[in-house]
Amino acid sequence: MKRSRIHSAGPNISDLEIEYVNDAIRNGWYDDFRGYIEKFEKAFADYIGLPFALATSHGTGALHLSLAANGIGPGDEVIVPDISWIATANVIRHCGADPVFVDVRLDDWNIDPDSIEAAITPRTRAIFPVHLYGHPADMDEICRIADKHNLLVVEDAAPSAGSMYRGKSPGTFGQGAGFSFQGAKMLATGQGGMFVCSDEKVFRRAVALSEHGRDAEGGVFYSSHIGFNYKMSNLAAAMGLAQLERVEALKAHKAKLRDWYFNRLTSIDGIVPQTEGAGASANWSYPSVRLDRKLCDRDTLLAQLKQRGIDSRPAFPRMSTMPAFNVADTPRAAEIAETGINLPTAAYLDEQDVDEICATLVQLIDTGATTP
Repeated sequence: MKRSRIHSAGPNISDLEIEYVNDAIRNGWYDDFRGYIEKFEKAFADYIGLPFALATSHGTGALHLSLAANGIGPGDEVIVPDISWIATANVIRHCGADPVFVDVRLDDWNIDPDSIEAAITPRTRAIFPVHLYGHPADMDEICRIADKHNLLVVEDAAPSAGSMYRGKSPGTFGQGAGFSFQGAKMLATGQGGMFVCSDEKVFRRAVALSEHGRDAEGGVFYSSHIGFNYKMSNLAAAMGLAQLERVEALKAHKAKLRDWYFNRLTSIDGIVPQTEGAGASANWSYPSVRLDRKLCDRDTLLAQLKQRGIDSRPAFPRMSTMPAFNVADTPRAAEIAETGINLPTAAYLDEQDVDEICATLVQLIDTGATTP
């Protein structure tokens, strides 16, 4: 297949997704308007090992429900790593609470448990770890700290479907979690998400919040409180169910990309990969590396790659540097934000593509083309 460029990310679509979506288009209405939604929710809950799952219109909605259904509200503080997509901080503010940004580890890029306890105040209600780029955080230590201080644990598991931590899925360790199926994720529905939990009362609150606070006891259109519209469509759920049924194949391809990249790049002094923490098995949604500042300028390298038809992405910036927040003292997060990149992981990439990407990257570094 001839392409104009190599894309940074994108989904793997097979005949199964086309079959299910076509069926949803033809038949998924009237009495069966929730057929694929219910199948997807049950299959996802079974897959990660929790009793309750609620399909949502996007991952941000799932994360918001994770906090709101657990009672996070005005006056509360929620401890969060400073490296993540901004939705992680935004949903805390959506609840009227305040994010407290702490530093991360340089190996797995996840929240540093040693930074958590120093950030706890009388207002702290929850710890909100992020399983960054599909790498599970240190949930043993995070849960130990939460238990010690009687705090909630709510997980941003957005890109981590298929990952494992000590034999359990991310999203199963706390009082709620949100997954994302946005189009750049390994398991994609275009947009979409999944709220999960183990407590039926929390789940029922999440369901009500996701449907504008509707309360059937008051009548068809009665809402007992303010809510949101976070419902997933039957069409998106049809694609999600097909993707979930193929998740092991999707994971296997991501692992191949990881091996191809790291075999070619990580022997180069100054290229440092994001690594799995103890007990963690990542889904390798986005194989990522840090580039030593002495080796090259990260942003110049990305621009030069793009000129040569290779899209890649910088690591997320620190959320605390956004105008809505106050800059935190998080030097390791700053190092990742300023030197990290996600290597291209579009689902169509093969070993020849990775050869081209790596050869181009190394050539740019060797010839000094990445000097700012």
